Amino acid sequence: MFNLDYLREINGFIHIDAELYHYYDSGPGSLNHKYYSDGFEIKTKYFEALRDYCESQMNFTKEQYAEFWLKYFKALQRVVDSVYEYNGHKINDKIHDILESNTYKEVLHNVTINRSKYKFITRIDIWLFGHEMYLINYMLRKVLQKLR
Repeated sequence: MFNLDYLREINGFIHIDAELYHYYDSGPGSLNHKYYSDGFEIKTKYFEALRDYCESQMNFTKEQYAEFWLKYFKALQRVVDSVYEYNGHKINDKIHDILESNTYKEVLHNVTINRSKYKFITRIDIWLFGHEMYLINYMLRKVLQKLR
């Protein structure tokens, strides 16, 4: 949120198309995997602010919007995973509430209409979530993660 506020205050910036750092995901103990009881609300607030900024300050291409929606989908997927893991690998009301929310439905709709732009495994991921097969989706992602 700080970065978005900062970008609104500057006159411009330069984009360098190079990977200048590598993010190392250190697993279950990392901040990316930590459970937050308000994780869904945090991610929703962040992505809504990011979308507002992009729509008001940038001229996104269809491909960039497709990437935005995929990042949003993956972020919400991590929130659901976090709730599932925190609750001893049980589906609970909080997961149902997230998957039934208008926000989640909007994100799922947008990744579904852009699915042709994504890799095959990502399209399977989206299809499973769209057909309420969360557990199969979760297990498949865990198996693929171990294979990597």
